[in-house]
Amino acid sequence: IIDMDGNAQIKTEAGTVYVRDVLDILDSIAPFNAAEEWDNVGLLCGSSNDSVRAILCALDLSQSTLDEASRLSCDMIVTHHPILFRGRKNLRKDDAEGRLLSSLVKAAIALAALHTNLDIVHPGVNDALAAELHLHNVTGTESGMCVGTVSPVPLAVFTQFVTEQLHTLVRCYGDDHK
Repeated sequence: IIDMDGNAQIKTEAGTVYVRDVLDILDSIAPFNAAEEWDNVGLLCGSSNDSVRAILCALDLSQSTLDEASRLSCDMIVTHHPILFRGRKNLRKDDAEGRLLSSLVKAAIALAALHTNLDIVHPGVNDALAAELHLHNVTGTESGMCVGTVSPVPLAVFTQFVTEQLHTLVRCYGDDHK
């Protein structure tokens, strides 16, 4: 596995990479134990003993993400948002989440998530967002989140700015003129 600087991160004698090797690297980047107590990070589906040849990274697990991972012969998906936030009491195919989880298991693709642990690590998601939104006087909170200031503008103008900066639809609630 190669990091963003082109350096090899995993070297094994047999040349086989396992889910546990990927988890070790992810944990070194954004420690799983740094996640918020309510969060669900780490290995969510699969076995740490499964071998990995290809990994798909995504914001969320969706049917299209799973289809893409299958099409690319990926053995693992790493998402930012975990699919399992609440304890399930069943794994039924007649609800969307159950159907997706059933398909994931059937495809034998491991799933790991890095959520609040990736948000708070430095540099991490919050640092990138603070930079994209041109925040000033950025400081970290006790929990590791970023807080900063912006130049005063009406909410509607700020909403449009965030939409353009993040290339996504943003909804803000409040008086557009304040």
